[in-house]
Amino acid sequence: MRSLKTFSGLPEAFLQKSRLADAGIETFVAGENTGTIGYGGAFNEIRLLVAEEDWDRALALLDAPPEALPPDAEIEGTPPPGSPALHPRTLEPPVLPYFVTGGFSLLLLFSLLAVISIALGGRVEGNFGGLLALFLTGGFLGVVARVFYVRGLRRGRKTEGNKD
Repeated sequence: MRSLKTFSGLPEAFLQKSRLADAGIETFVAGENTGTIGYGGAFNEIRLLVAEEDWDRALALLDAPPEALPPDAEIEGTPPPGSPALHPRTLEPPVLPYFVTGGFSLLLLFSLLAVISIALGGRVEGNFGGLLALFLTGGFLGVVARVFYVRGLRRGRKTEGNKD
């Protein structure tokens, strides 16, 4: 097999693998598990390999722009109009923004409480460990709140779909 293209992430590699499979070209993704060792994928090299006899055709296919579907084309497996949208688990947003937002929100809340306490004549002490614990707790609460929010949205969609 011969290396056709190198990618820095798995989604793009598998997308191109799928394009080639649709054209009847067998491929192999080399290095898909290297992100689990070493530096967590920082130096990942994911290669798409094809058979030597398919290399020229595969390269031409990848260099060509993907075919666009006409706006009114029906895609196999697409839910009918009016049905709730289906989202694969891989397309859910990452939790890091919610973790960071929750962490900073809890720090801000306790900072406001500290300012009020000082304004009323009290005393406030803090250290790095306490601030880190507040941030981590807030981050955890932010992620948990997001999970319940998304579940509520999904239940609402299911309920709306069952009203007929």
